[in-house]
This record gives sequence, structure tokens and C-alpha cells, in this order.
Amino acid sequence: MPKPPSLLSELELGTYLRYSPNGVSEVSRRSREWRSAVKAAKPDWIGLALDQLQEALQGSGLGRFLGPDVTLVPAPRSAPLSEPAALWPSRMICEELVTRRLGKEVVACLERMEAVPKSAYAEKGGRPTAERHLETMRVSAPCFRRVESR
Repeated sequence: MPKPPSLLSELELGTYLRYSPNGVSEVSRRSREWRSAVKAAKPDWIGLALDQLQEALQGSGLGRFLGPDVTLVPAPRSAPLSEPAALWPSRMICEELVTRRLGKEVVACLERMEAVPKSAYAEKGGRPTAERHLETMRVSAPCFRRVESR
């Protein structure tokens, strides 16, 4: 009988864009504008962000997270999806990354079961913790494929 895969005890994360939730400078204001446009899944804005990512990929350290052999798993929204066709920006971003050969496939295997407060609008110190996110999600489809040995 084959041995089941071991569970991860650590998970590495990388990020390309960050935004300033409360800053008053022009840069802070523009970062929130980008955040809102990407979360609203405005295709032109997602495309521009990914254009910039591709240009900066070499020196960004994100090359180990992206590439033509990488399976991408989109993060669920802060609330359960109301219908299968509901807006899911992280999935759209993953699909565009695959189109650009920065991913091999998109496996939407995580599902939000209970809403958490939106991080974008949370007060300082009020963002949901990683533990809270884990408590409110489940694996809803296989996230890996068993590789047959030859």
C-alpha cells in the first residue's frame, strides 16, 4: 500500500504588491486604488500588475514560486462564494499567470466555509490571523495528483 503524502509543517509565501491601508501620501492613496481595482478583478489592472511582475521577476525572489511547472492554488475570498460564477479575483490572477506561463495549472481546491472580516478594511490589529483563516476554510477538492511510478 502506498504511503500517504506527509503534511506540511511550514508554508513559504511571497508577495509582489503591498498596499498602505491608512497612509495619506499619494503613493499610499495609489496603492489602495490598485488594491481596489485588482480585488474588483478589473482585467486591465490585473494585466498591468502582471506585466510589471514579469518585468521584475528576475530580481524579486518570486521566481521560486512561479514558473511553467508550478501548480497555483487561488486563495478564497473573505466570504463563501454565493455561486460558482461569483467574482474570485485570486483565481482570475492565477489563470492569467498560467496564460503567461508563470504557472502550469490552477487547482481551486480551497473553499471558505465561514466569512472572516475583510483585511482591506480592518482596523489596525483587527485583521484575521492565519489561524482564523485556517479555521474558516476547507479543502474541497484534491489539491494534488498522485504521480504513478514507472
